[in-house]
Amino acid sequence: MLHFIVEQPFRGITTATVDVETLSGTSCDMHFIKGRRYLIYAQRNRESTHLFTHVCSRTTELEDADDDLSYIRSVALLPTDLSSFKGLPLANISWC
Repeated sequence: MLHFIVEQPFRGITTATVDVETLSGTSCDMHFIKGRRYLIYAQRNRESTHLFTHVCSRTTELEDADDDLSYIRSVALLPTDLSSFKGLPLANISWC
């Protein structure tokens, strides 16, 4: 599990830091480089309620996320009942 600093929360994150599971021992494991900034698409583990992400999510380094960020920010301006659909990322965060 990795500890991240939240720079800009988008959905369901109300804290300044989050812990995200990134390794499950499968080919879906996601590897991060300390000090880099990421746009994290994460889900909650149904059993443990921990956040997790994997290589099949849209998680990417922040420098490669311009299109996603533009879309997410535009959706964030919609009324809550229209923007609360599954698949939005949780936050723009950095691994600390």
